[in-house]
Amino acid sequence: MEMKTAVLNILILVLLSIQVYCKIYEINTPDALKNCFDQKRLNGNSSDPHWDSAHAYCIQKNNWNLLKTAWGNISIETENWVDELLRMSEYEMEGTRTKRQASRRRRRLRIRKEYRILSDTERNNFHRAINMLKRDTSVRPNRYDALGLLHQRLVDDIHHGAAFLPFHRVLLVVCENALRQKIPGVTIPYWDSRLDKPLRDATRSIMWSNSFMGSVRGRVRNGPFRNWNTPAGPLVRNGGQIGDLFDHSTIRAILTRSRLHEIAEPNAVPPYDYEIRHGDVHQWVGGLMEPAETAGFDPIFYLHHSFVDYVWELFRRNQQRRGVNPTTDYPSEYGPASQGPRRPMRLGRLRNIHGMSSMYTSRIYSYEPAPTCSYTNTNCGSKYLRCITRSGTPRCVSVEIISRRQSRRTRRRRRRTRRTNRSRSRRGRRGKRQALNETAVALVDTFSDGYVGPIYTDQMISPVNDICPSTNPYNVIQNMYLMNGLSDTRVWVYVPVKIVYKRQPEQMQFDSFPVKRGQLDAFQDIYDPTGYSSLIDLFPVKAQPRTCGEMDSIFTKVAVHSDGLNYHGSYREFALLDARQPFDSSIMYVAVKSPQMGPTDVVLTAYGPCGNVCKPHCRDLMGGYKHCDGSIKLTNRGPKGYGEDYGDAVRMLWNAPGPDHLPTINESDIFLHFVCD
Repeated sequence: MEMKTAVLNILILVLLSIQVYCKIYEINTPDALKNCFDQKRLNGNSSDPHWDSAHAYCIQKNNWNLLKTAWGNISIETENWVDELLRMSEYEMEGTRTKRQASRRRRRLRIRKEYRILSDTERNNFHRAINMLKRDTSVRPNRYDALGLLHQRLVDDIHHGAAFLPFHRVLLVVCENALRQKIPGVTIPYWDSRLDKPLRDATRSIMWSNSFMGSVRGRVRNGPFRNWNTPAGPLVRNGGQIGDLFDHSTIRAILTRSRLHEIAEPNAVPPYDYEIRHGDVHQWVGGLMEPAETAGFDPIFYLHHSFVDYVWELFRRNQQRRGVNPTTDYPSEYGPASQGPRRPMRLGRLRNIHGMSSMYTSRIYSYEPAPTCSYTNTNCGSKYLRCITRSGTPRCVSVEIISRRQSRRTRRRRRRTRRTNRSRSRRGRRGKRQALNETAVALVDTFSDGYVGPIYTDQMISPVNDICPSTNPYNVIQNMYLMNGLSDTRVWVYVPVKIVYKRQPEQMQFDSFPVKRGQLDAFQDIYDPTGYSSLIDLFPVKAQPRTCGEMDSIFTKVAVHSDGLNYHGSYREFALLDARQPFDSSIMYVAVKSPQMGPTDVVLTAYGPCGNVCKPHCRDLMGGYKHCDGSIKLTNRGPKGYGEDYGDAVRMLWNAPGPDHLPTINESDIFLHFVCD
């Protein structure tokens, strides 16, 4: 009798579980995606590359086919314009057959420089030419966005294979010719993000000031491209949230290889896979730059790819010195069929192999070497760069923007003062402001200690030294809510997710010491779990060296991504956890496609510091949790396991009956947990 009762209770529990959790199911991750995640070449080194970058590469590769029909074809007017732009280069290369003519032509090569090396006039002309393309609607929707749409339409045919570098080389020439139609003599500068990598907070680089690219946090509301709208929505960036910038070791590793197949998809092995490495920078900028299909709408795309092309040119010169002909070094294993050497490039009549030609850098353009300095010559060639010698090897590093955090009262008082002064001495104020913009540069010590608040639109460039950013994250992610070409929050819902974080070995010391007989015991940290017999078995001291610098804060940021499996859309969020505690947890709400439009298949992934993969656990029928892939299906059957909007998702979990009652949480509605261990 007791056995029958127990069995009956279990059946009732199972039925109740099915009723409660039927709207969210665990599903299998598609084999193609799972096989990509598990590639040996992407998992051979625990910190190189970040797994978040490798996963992003795999998800992107798996999902691009979902939008091929929605994107449509390249317009005839765009194709005709591209033909016209390519003919400009053909004319430029003519007449160089004799040695004397070739010598004269080489002296007139376009010279691409690092963005911060440009003179103020060169930089302003570059910005002006881009905006002139943006305003020119003779090619729909406008000439600038037409090039972005061209890249979007071809995105699945020009990535994840050997044609990646040749195609983007020709695309840069096409864009550069378009700019030169507006302002002759303009070239596309390159953004050497190695110059920003040493900064404690690279989002404060001069790159992201009013005079350069504009803000890298949220919607771009300042700088030459402020308040831009694009075919994918407003121009948005989420700098520094995920991804990484180039560093010198990455470039050195790539330049040690001798054949293109060693650095190109589909077989390059990290740390030499140049396409994945370049994707790290796309992710670091974030916003429209993160997905390759919208990256071309942000002008920083062309500066980044100009540097990618510059490094490839260094690679090709090394090939020549090593006896390899770079013009014929097209890999026999080239990836998708569209990337075969004789397949059309879809830029004029060119084929992929044509992008391997040496004529581009011998007859059209060349690169000024990246800025360098030494102990005897600390001049980096620009007032926007400074030479840092204390790191062992002298390096040129970007200067930083300094902006003070202002209280609301202070901002109101400053606005009143400006209105009063505006009616007094406009000419004098205008002259002072112009002088400040032209000459006052922040020669900031990039390795100093101190605090600076968030950057405001009314930025100030200051000569203050010894300032470094707070380790507290003070900017959130602005998602685009872009799904199948539609950008609209209303077609998304929010799924609650719990993050459980186990303190990492690198975070064992926080310099808070016990006191014994009135004396600090500097040999023990009270937060170090290895100092307690009850915890030491859970925290073995096996710290492995990491290549990232994300482990030096009392806060740990865990990134959570959602990526559609039966829709093309993604969402990015992060949770903050207390790194001092042996274990900590946080609940967050992640947006996915609304199941009201049909069942939603989505994969959720989470990444700890340095891009480590957190382990997903899905709720089982017994109310417990089991390891899973993180792929789930949502249906519109009730009761709901998601919120129709953010507020609905919060209220679904939290019970707050009134101001005098203790809010309580119902964690049974959380289907997915991530353990970051």
